[in-house]
Amino acid sequence: MNHARVPCWSLLAAALVLCRPALADGPAETWETEAVTEDGLYMPRGETVVYEFFANLGVQEGLVLGDAAGSLRAPLGIKPLVGFNFLELGSSRLMLGATLALPFSIEMGFGQDLAQVAVAPGVALSRRTCANWGWFAGIEVPIVVTPERIPGAEPETIVGVGLRGGAAWYFLAGLGVYGEAGFELYFGRETAAALGVTGGIVVSYEMFRFKPAGTKPAGGPS
Repeated sequence: MNHARVPCWSLLAAALVLCRPALADGPAETWETEAVTEDGLYMPRGETVVYEFFANLGVQEGLVLGDAAGSLRAPLGIKPLVGFNFLELGSSRLMLGATLALPFSIEMGFGQDLAQVAVAPGVALSRRTCANWGWFAGIEVPIVVTPERIPGAEPETIVGVGLRGGAAWYFLAGLGVYGEAGFELYFGRETAAALGVTGGIVVSYEMFRFKPAGTKPAGGPS
């Protein structure tokens, strides 16, 4: 009996035809989209709120003009100051804050070292222009008390208003040196103007807090 020879390529073609339905029914590779909620994908809106605590300790040199030049303020003084910046004006990095200074003067020759002490609340506007530099300007209301210089004399109290402004250089993130100039005008029984310069050390500590604007999604349904 003679057997017909079937070419190998014919067998391969027949196998592909038979396997084609099975391949068609197999799983196909697909790209799935990321699951989303009915409200849509969104990022929370808000702003970064900045708070700053700072403290200055400086040496003050002054010149008093007017009728009270001999009794208002000693030339050499120490000026501790603390402050808190609590409001940023827009996104300008201009910070508005409150300050409290407790300057006192050192004067020799009247039988006591502490010649005058003052309480000076105020407000200040400042801006940190870069990591190393910043400037500030403020208004103070100094209340100066002079202890009795002569036994039996009553302490003297005088109130004024002052303007101050200067700059600070930070050699570390929150530690630097500063210098400022000031002008003070005093009213009362004796009227006088005082000019002064102050220089010393400043310590600053900044806090950043994210404040969400609300819970409304940033975008619509996707």
